Amino acid sequence: MLETPNAARERSHATSPFEASVTISLPELSNDPIPLGRILGSGGTSIVYAAVVQRIPIAVKLLRPECAIDEESIARFSREIFVVDALRHPAVPECYGYGHCSDGRPFAAFAHVEGTTLRERMRGGEPLSLIEGLALLDDLLEVLILAHQKGILHRDIKPSNIILGPRGLPHLLDFGLAQLLDAKGLRATAAGVPLGTPAFMAPEQATARAATPATDLFSLALTIASGLAGHSLRTGASTLDLLVEARLPLLPLCTFELRLPLEVEALLEKALAFDPAERFESAEAMQRATRVVARELGIALPLRRDGVGAPLPTAVASETTLLSSRESDDYGWLPVPTTYPPVELDPRAIFKQDFEALTPPPQAAGSQPRALYVILALLAASFWIAAAVRWFQRV
Repeated sequence: MLETPNAARERSHATSPFEASVTISLPELSNDPIPLGRILGSGGTSIVYAAVVQRIPIAVKLLRPECAIDEESIARFSREIFVVDALRHPAVPECYGYGHCSDGRPFAAFAHVEGTTLRERMRGGEPLSLIEGLALLDDLLEVLILAHQKGILHRDIKPSNIILGPRGLPHLLDFGLAQLLDAKGLRATAAGVPLGTPAFMAPEQATARAATPATDLFSLALTIASGLAGHSLRTGASTLDLLVEARLPLLPLCTFELRLPLEVEALLEKALAFDPAERFESAEAMQRATRVVARELGIALPLRRDGVGAPLPTAVASETTLLSSRESDDYGWLPVPTTYPPVELDPRAIFKQDFEALTPPPQAAGSQPRALYVILALLAASFWIAAAVRWFQRV
């Protein structure tokens, strides 16, 4: 069986003595060092390992060594911890704690969710059924409603960030690119660099424009449509090709041979509009439309399921202090070993910084009229120069 480069890299991480010797500490759950287990997944900045503490399976997200010395990567990592704790939703794995591992790299411990990602299901050649697609859309819109109400944009919704649980209950992962909004609903930090996954990002992300709640709705609709098709609707062969493709309007869904009911096709295409202003005005509006369409097709939403994930057992939870109940001044990072340059970052501080709206410096009085006069003078000068050139040509 052939092994992909990514799989080989992950295997080397899992079997290397360096990685095998790394442990984490969660004083709230255990007084003993916790060793890392097998790799559950990996991304550009971090690797997720399985671990067990007091017979509770957890997922430990650990920054890659090269990212553990990058302040921007650590800032995003810290922001993700706060965002997950701020949401407190059954479809978002709970964060049990965070700190620095034995070699100094930041880590965060999350509830381990059993199931397969939507990406793995698509790769297995099993597209979503219509009922599954609409139910998944409805469940994830529920998460976005809460997130957007709290001023949080996910900005990286895609099949690999969605886990389908044993009973079909989905979980939305990886808030590492989450962005916070200011009071006016505008992105609190400056645009300029495309962030996200090109195969599923909205056009405004591909052109480095400001993200809005409609950005998440586009990515969610494209993810659901891809799940129904069983493959990504964008077909670029490279990241650059996909980025270029993301800057263009998506082809009508009927061209992808999805064979969807017209009502479902219209629902998704509205969320996939190239212009954000033409999409649904909010996640609530899209969820209402989704439930109307489902009702017309004889599908009752939301689907009733037993259980909402895997929270801590009551006996353990009663003896621990989790993130949500800590005092604000106890939210900083644990002491940093000297293996890596010490970086003190407070998730709460970063969270508040993002809410500071970036306003342009005030312009000096009369600066706009002065600029207008300069432009008019340049236009007049170019006109007279062109006229003089024509006159000399005639002579």
